[in-house]
Amino acid sequence: MMYSRETPHPFFSVVVPVYKVPIELLMECLNSLAAQDCAYAEYIIVDDGSPDSCGAICDEFAEGRPAFRVVHTSNRGVSHARNVGIDFARGSYVLFVDGDDRMPADFLKQLYDARDELEEVTFYDCDADSSLTGEARQEVAQLPGPFALARSIISFSEHDLDLGRVVLGSPWGKAISLAYLRNVGTRFPEGVRKAQDRIFMVDLLSHEPRCNYLPILGYVYVQNADSVSHKYNPNAREIAGQTCANMRRVIEVCYKGEGRDEMLEALRIFRLTFFYEIVDLDILSCDNPKPRSERFADFKKVARDYSDAFLLPKGFAAPSRRIAVSSNLLARGHFRLAFEALEAYHRVRR
Repeated sequence: MMYSRETPHPFFSVVVPVYKVPIELLMECLNSLAAQDCAYAEYIIVDDGSPDSCGAICDEFAEGRPAFRVVHTSNRGVSHARNVGIDFARGSYVLFVDGDDRMPADFLKQLYDARDELEEVTFYDCDADSSLTGEARQEVAQLPGPFALARSIISFSEHDLDLGRVVLGSPWGKAISLAYLRNVGTRFPEGVRKAQDRIFMVDLLSHEPRCNYLPILGYVYVQNADSVSHKYNPNAREIAGQTCANMRRVIEVCYKGEGRDEMLEALRIFRLTFFYEIVDLDILSCDNPKPRSERFADFKKVARDYSDAFLLPKGFAAPSRRIAVSSNLLARGHFRLAFEALEAYHRVRR
């Protein structure tokens, strides 16, 4: 079911994918959108075949609110839901909001008032977990070019650019020209179950859009402890392999010459990060039922599969000290020491 009532001539299209979002967080998200003091916005809520009551709640919320449209699809993942939102969007700019996050009061009015400063991709501030955004600052002195932004997204080195509360690797925290997005043909990669955001942003930035930054707080990221990204996942190895292959494909299609070489170097950091995700979410997860000897055997096999990532590229730093220490051990073939070091890390973290 889709509500056909439309806001006339929307300037902003806000796309919200929804799937099994805790009801309290979903309501906070929807209420934050309804509270925006902007007559030039439409809100496209895409229910990704959620098996719970999310779809019905969105329908009920949209009733009597002409700016809200609800689209129901079969469950095909967040990338498909966002692509559906892009297809339905009618505004000049599209913004993405996850169903468990929020938009600050009056943000869209502030953004509309600054509409003459909007570029093909405009970044703004996010109030998010410090592991994503770095130290908060009022504004960014200078936004690097699209190539540097894309390379830092691949290498997880956003902090090195000293961009304060700007988040690079997610589609939220940006206003993107809908005409530009459709013209270059960038879509969210469907069927990819991890880091779809980063793949999308690297693809988008490869077309060298005009970029800008506005020192406006426009997004509140909520760390959802129920997210599957934080839970034991015996499929982590398969998902990581698929994700890394898709990022490589984007690099090989979108970049040429020295630029491609630099991006492939950054991809080694990307692969290294996903190696540690396999370790965290599968091999050393406290919910993994395998005995320690089998876990160590799995660890060695995965370490050999990702051996190309352990020698860090020149000029790139490891995302954390834990990775720097253990990857150095792995690069020298000290699997047992690295395994024990990571076991100790997990014990301390618990």
